[in-house]
Amino acid sequence: MNNYCNVSIDKTQNMLNEMTDGNIQISKGMINGLSREFSTSTQEERKKIYRNLLKAPVMYSDATSGRVNGKGTHVVICANKNEQLYFGSTKGMRD
Repeated sequence: MNNYCNVSIDKTQNMLNEMTDGNIQISKGMINGLSREFSTSTQEERKKIYRNLLKAPVMYSDATSGRVNGKGTHVVICANKNEQLYFGSTKGMRD
């Protein structure tokens, strides 16, 4: 929920607690760590998708900018008809 639906860590924690009648009381640190763990465990798959996107005859892309803790950040989406890859960047879009 935190990453897929852009739900805050606090709301994710509360939702899991409420949905399970208090049987799952996951810490904020664990919710945050799950994102890092997922990122690490899918690194090779993401590299493969990136290579496939670069080799595709057509690749679509889009980006959006925002601020996190007062610093500029960007989310970039690259896709073809078979694969999509989302990634974040703290570099400027023209850097």
